[in-house]
Amino acid sequence: MLPGETPTTADKQDRAKAHIDAIIAGCWNTMVIAQHDGIDAFWNNKDGLTPQQVADKYGTRAGALFAFNTALVTFLLTQAAARSVNVIVKPPTNAFTVNQDGTVTISNDPYVP
Repeated sequence: MLPGETPTTADKQDRAKAHIDAIIAGCWNTMVIAQHDGIDAFWNNKDGLTPQQVADKYGTRAGALFAFNTALVTFLLTQAAARSVNVIVKPPTNAFTVNQDGTVTISNDPYVP
């Protein structure tokens, strides 16, 4: 479009779509990075804490942390399929049990989806 030209409805639609697509892409990237970073912070703690030590700090809220990651992974995989794109989500390292009281027990066994 040249300076001084009035944008057409189609031009405005193109700009709106490009803006919304950029917002979606940014949000998507942020969610994927957050899932990866969360898994790394829990399972490969930079301060050398074991996953059980991290879970113990959350106490009865640890189960909610695991539920959040499960919901985020489900959302990412569902949206990736709907958008026909690939997404790499990081799985937990070890098997775990969310106890009835909301605490989490980490196993020495590997995680199996």
